[in-house]
Amino acid sequence: MNQLREKIGVGKTLDDFSPFRALRRIQMKAALRSIFFRLKEMPLFLRFLLFPYSLIGSILFIDGAFVPIVEFEIKGKQVSWFDWWVAGAGPLFVIIGFLLFISAFGFYGKKRYARLTFLAVFCVALLFIRQFEEPTMTGMIIMGILFLAVGWYLFLKKSIRLYFASNEKGGETLSRLNR
Repeated sequence: MNQLREKIGVGKTLDDFSPFRALRRIQMKAALRSIFFRLKEMPLFLRFLLFPYSLIGSILFIDGAFVPIVEFEIKGKQVSWFDWWVAGAGPLFVIIGFLLFISAFGFYGKKRYARLTFLAVFCVALLFIRQFEEPTMTGMIIMGILFLAVGWYLFLKKSIRLYFASNEKGGETLSRLNR
């Protein structure tokens, strides 16, 4: 009788029951295939530059706001972590980190808002940089050119428009974009 119990798995946890273990293994393989398939669908520049930048940038900006592992400066003057937060740089890092996370999640999920949130990072940085650093004309021009180039890529490039439109239901949007 004990041998029969051991054979069918009575008295063990459900995780030890071999069909559940096999099912969990199959689900993990399917999930990994799904992740790689979704990444493969992304246009190259989005897959290799913008998506990883958003994902890694969100982690770095949010961690950088809460973990004081570097020396902080505001307009060339060294300040404490507390002063850095009180001046507004900490909350700004959190906002930029969350915008980058939302855009990474949206890029992966083919959400149309991802393009706007990614460009919002540039806008937030340009609006508030003056509080922490004295911007140079060269730096502002470079940021402006980057903003325009990324905006063109995300909103006017046909492959990107088709990528984000493929998530919508109905063929009207896709037929309109294919023109």
